[in-house]
Amino acid sequence: MEWPLPTRGLLEPTGTLRDAAALHKKIVARLEELDREAQALKSRNNSIAPINRLPPEVLSNILQYSYVAAQPDEDVRDYYDGPNFTWIWVTHVCRRWREVALRCSTLWSESLSFTKPEFARAAINRSRDAPLEITYQNKPNERIDSLREALSQIHRIRSVNIYHNGDFSQLRLKHLFELNGWSGTAPILETLRLSTGPVVDMPEVLLKGGAPALKELSIGGVSLKSWSYIPLGAALVHLDLSNAPGTPRPAWIDFLEALRRMPQLKRLSLSHFLPIGGYSSHSELSWSSTTLPALESLGLTDDAFAIVNTLNRIGRLPYSANLNISVCDPVNEEEPVIQLLDAVKACWAEKTHNPPRFLEIMQFNYSSRNTNEAQVRFGVAFEDGEEKTIYHWSSADLTLSFLKPELGINRLVLAFTNQWDLSLVQALEVFGTINITQDSWTAILGKFPKLREILIYTDPSLNLLGVLRLVQSPNSGEAIESPQPAWLYLPALSRVQFIDVYHGRRQGIMEEVLAFLTSRSQCMLAPLKEVRFSGEGSIYEVDVERIRTACPGLNVVWDEESGSSDEED
Repeated sequence: MEWPLPTRGLLEPTGTLRDAAALHKKIVARLEELDREAQALKSRNNSIAPINRLPPEVLSNILQYSYVAAQPDEDVRDYYDGPNFTWIWVTHVCRRWREVALRCSTLWSESLSFTKPEFARAAINRSRDAPLEITYQNKPNERIDSLREALSQIHRIRSVNIYHNGDFSQLRLKHLFELNGWSGTAPILETLRLSTGPVVDMPEVLLKGGAPALKELSIGGVSLKSWSYIPLGAALVHLDLSNAPGTPRPAWIDFLEALRRMPQLKRLSLSHFLPIGGYSSHSELSWSSTTLPALESLGLTDDAFAIVNTLNRIGRLPYSANLNISVCDPVNEEEPVIQLLDAVKACWAEKTHNPPRFLEIMQFNYSSRNTNEAQVRFGVAFEDGEEKTIYHWSSADLTLSFLKPELGINRLVLAFTNQWDLSLVQALEVFGTINITQDSWTAILGKFPKLREILIYTDPSLNLLGVLRLVQSPNSGEAIESPQPAWLYLPALSRVQFIDVYHGRRQGIMEEVLAFLTSRSQCMLAPLKEVRFSGEGSIYEVDVERIRTACPGLNVVWDEESGSSDEED
């Protein structure tokens, strides 16, 4: 092999030991020279590769995608202690990739996390002036000192999401915000979500300099002692305030003035933060002139009196809005239910003058020992256009929840249903209503002459199934051989769907289901046409065959068999 001249001279034999030492120094110097040449040639070779001939902007996008692709899917992200850092190896592939990566400020702003302080510090520095989106979830290895350093960049923070369910002391919250420049202005901040536990006081000087771009503000687990502590502005689109029970409420005039300053508000949710004190005629007039023309969703969680008092002074809700109400105080008589519904109808007359087309009745029993602790929720949908064929709880325009229904579900359900004209209801959805008696179900379902579909979730009530077996109205007198429409019970019922009904929970469930389906499907004048079972493991194949044998004219749809889903309807 023909060696280059500088190398050839170093390969000739040496004489003395002194000559060998000098030669060694020359060889080391030559090796370093060759190494530099090799690195230069490798760099040049990499530069002409197709991937390195891409413009820096395109390569930056590829590097950013490598970060996104390395992260866990959103639906399982909570099970991980932090982000996946394997993407960082793309910054060590070659010199050009590293140079492009280090210059790509958005790569570092998007990958900012707080599990490794050194990385957080590097990401903040390398992101330069790129907008920061900060998320801190109090995971075991997240460091709050790194969060504090990131929050000091208030001039370029676009969003802040802090969820802390551990020891989040008042002093720590003060250090995070008040001592990091958050008493000033956040010029590009669009989203601020703060949820802590246990309850701590809201910093008094938070964003006193303003946040002109703030669109979403969500605060929970914080004691909000005054409206003046909350950075409200004209750009707000979503406002969610959850106050600690027992803390001071805003005065009516402050409450109304704040609403007036938010004309773009689309979603408003207030928990334990409604005015409950007296109001002057001036305040009432101010409220009547206050409108939220862009409002799409209103959520109120409070005592019944505070909610009624607020609804009575709303003036008018937009027709297209949704209303979600949760009553927190004990309800031991029908009067609060009636007052609530009267207030809803008054402020939402344009919507509620249409008879309901969909009704939801749900009971959530979080204690297996005490059924009086069960929460009850109603949902109502109003439809004045073309008739829908499929309804679901998400279709509800109005949801009304009672968290402490001490008067019992039977009295509560009757009080609620008696306030509506239910003659046009087409779909009924029930969940966990095992405590409603057969007499109550008979009274309720008798109001639905146009009911076409019933959706039954989880454990179906034996009382409900017993009533659904009826073909002849219980009020029609003696049985007759050929029923006429006037004597039919639920004459329009044509479809029933059982969702996640695990009949192994209680004995007799499948026998009652079979008896109901047999009775209704064999009604000659108005037979049940279809039954559907949805949910994995909700019914066995042998039971499906029993139903098909007993009800030959009934279309039995079993999702596990057909591979279909609700979305295909």
